[in-house]
Amino acid sequence: MKPSIIFFDYGNVICHDPTTLLRQYLANKFQLEQAIVGKILNEECAFLDIDAITEQGFWKRVIKKAKYKGSAEEFKTAIEDIYYPNLAPDKRVLTVAEKLR
Repeated sequence: MKPSIIFFDYGNVICHDPTTLLRQYLANKFQLEQAIVGKILNEECAFLDIDAITEQGFWKRVIKKAKYKGSAEEFKTAIEDIYYPNLAPDKRVLTVAEKLR
């Protein structure tokens, strides 16, 4: 089934942004300050936004800049375990959208 609408939720309206949790986790894992981790992510996300690198390239660049010693796949899995479960829709907003529909 094709979606009838696609939301781009840049303002934390439908979903809460788990980026803070992600930065905290990465700062701990890399033994870096959260500001440095945030800078690395922002720099690399800019390349993703313009399709200059693939997702796999993104993770490789992030772990290289953070001097992570594990594999890119291991790192990506750890991040997905933190990020995706916390990226859940706000049911109140979905209820309002359904009523408006």
